[in-house]
Amino acid sequence: MSIRKTEAAYQLGGGTEYLHMKEEVDGFSYSVFRAGQPFKVSEGKVYFSELDQPVRNPLAEARTLAFRNEGLDKEPVAEVSLLMLERFIDSDICMRRIQKPETLPEHDIRFITGDYAELFRLPDGGTILVEYPDRQFAAKCEYVDEYHTRINGQTFHICQFAELLQRNNGSCRPEPEIMQEKAGWRIGSRNYLEIHAEEGTWAYTLYDGAFHEVADGRLDRPEMSMREAREMILSDMKMESSSRTGIEYGFLMEMTKTAAWERESVLGRLQNTKTGLQKSPAAAPRRESAAVSR
Repeated sequence: MSIRKTEAAYQLGGGTEYLHMKEEVDGFSYSVFRAGQPFKVSEGKVYFSELDQPVRNPLAEARTLAFRNEGLDKEPVAEVSLLMLERFIDSDICMRRIQKPETLPEHDIRFITGDYAELFRLPDGGTILVEYPDRQFAAKCEYVDEYHTRINGQTFHICQFAELLQRNNGSCRPEPEIMQEKAGWRIGSRNYLEIHAEEGTWAYTLYDGAFHEVADGRLDRPEMSMREAREMILSDMKMESSSRTGIEYGFLMEMTKTAAWERESVLGRLQNTKTGLQKSPAAAPRRESAAVSR
């Protein structure tokens, strides 16, 4: 079953601008909005004929071309709830709220400050980046109801989560899209995951805490972003409640190579020891002295 995404809203530059993209018959229409301004500041279209063939992710490719057309260079880029665009009077989302509310998502997740001001909204199943002075990690968020969300498997009232962050000098924001073709994470405290693009698929390997391979495979879903692929892999492995801490890909690969070399070295020494024992001459049987009868 295809899960190709046909519409999305993105927060650019940490919330300075927003981009709405929607698939139509001949391509993707887009609109650009700027924080503090009620109307769109630009709009345009990316036609399917402009996309590379074959294309891994049509929506992501169209987004890149829209950035190029509009001269946008506003990293980080993070997906947010479509409902964040309701504040812009001439947005398609604002108009649909009045005319076609059934076309809008029923569930999205609100994140607020300790003073109850709304920060942003995520689609159900989206991910946030939680940042503390000494660490940061990504966490999956699931809708419970208007005032509760499940974050890495733990249910919070949205006020409770905001107060937790404030108390520990932390913050959160939508997790930025992963633009690279390869990436790695520490999953919880006991595993590591690497994903890379390979022959039109997402290839992945899961390692244990000693960097030994425990699972691998390919996800034949080229329409997914890497972040979405990561979430599907973790869900399939029943690890969706674990934190996702980014780790430098080259470092992760070096650690796995070192672990494999050490394992092969130990196995080689054991094999050599076993072979040596098999080749050693057998000890001569002990001869018992016959008793002399007198």
